[in-house]
Amino acid sequence: MNESLLELTLEIIKAKSENPPGNESEVADIIKSRLKNYLNFKEIITGKDRINLIFGEGLDLVFNGHMDTVPIGNGWNHNPYGEYTEGKIYGRGASDMKGALSSLIISIEDIVDNGQKDLLKKCKFAFVADEEAGSKYGTKAILNEIKGKYGIVMEGSVLNEKIYIRPGVRGSLWLKIVSYGKSAHSSNPESGINAVMNLAEILIGLKNMKLNYKKHPYLPDPTMSLGTTIRGGEKINVIPDYAEATIDIRTITGMDNNEILSEIENRIKRLKNINDSIDFEILKIEENPAAEISLTSEIIKKAKKVINEVAGYSPGIMGGTGSNDASHMILNGTETLVLGPGDFVNDHAHGKDEFITLERLEKFVKIYGGLIKYA
Repeated sequence: MNESLLELTLEIIKAKSENPPGNESEVADIIKSRLKNYLNFKEIITGKDRINLIFGEGLDLVFNGHMDTVPIGNGWNHNPYGEYTEGKIYGRGASDMKGALSSLIISIEDIVDNGQKDLLKKCKFAFVADEEAGSKYGTKAILNEIKGKYGIVMEGSVLNEKIYIRPGVRGSLWLKIVSYGKSAHSSNPESGINAVMNLAEILIGLKNMKLNYKKHPYLPDPTMSLGTTIRGGEKINVIPDYAEATIDIRTITGMDNNEILSEIENRIKRLKNINDSIDFEILKIEENPAAEISLTSEIIKKAKKVINEVAGYSPGIMGGTGSNDASHMILNGTETLVLGPGDFVNDHAHGKDEFITLERLEKFVKIYGGLIKYA
């Protein structure tokens, strides 16, 4: 058992970095303390407590991992700030993706300790902020600093303990639907316009909307999740004059976001023709295009070679359901592959009792080390 890897993973999980509110400083301090004596580094502050760290200056291979996590939530049976039992490391971010950060750090330290520090010269290592909220303060803000020939984004690419590679990622389109009404005393509801009820009508009207797309060889079909958050009303005896709900749409390459927005707007307008009290607005919160690299890319060949050396088999191609920083790097000219120890089907990432196995992290210490070697 790799005690150093276990201890570091638990230490990073214990460091709070939930987003929102967004504060990567504790995790950044741990990473700086581990790597500052091995590599030159740059600290880029993009907002209050929003920190990005870049170690090394190589342009052949850029590693990218995010330090923030989603909020902890409720209902945990294990310690959300780190617990190890029966080969599993529990805690928020264990799978997404503090475990991967630990594997990379240990692989760098092992390379230096083995007298092979020169191997790091071709690489750059970016530990970024804000991936869980759209990357405004993270990868998007530092794209020119992390541009290279090839890239590795360390999001999960494991399924049922088998390692895959992800050469493409889905995009995201986050929207807010606002419903406007007219306040009135709730004892006389006819004198007002209930923004909450109209918003409910809008969401139900969008429920069966079909997205227009051409099926992708490996990326999952696009999805639209309605009402992921909802807010409206101020007091029990007041008809609400305002309500809002968010929509999370995940796209694949070839889709047109403007077409999606137009279809949503047209559907709501048709509802308004039936209920003329509907008064709405569609606001775009975040937009990240889907992106992919060629299956003949050299980084795919290198990754397959290393995984075969470590795991004893050639990895298959997988398309994950989520979106991540790989799309920004690909669209900025860096041929980027998603490759990491997380299993987003089985590890409960973003859910209660999120975990990762120590055995998987140990494999990825070797995989990341091998990629550095062949950079």
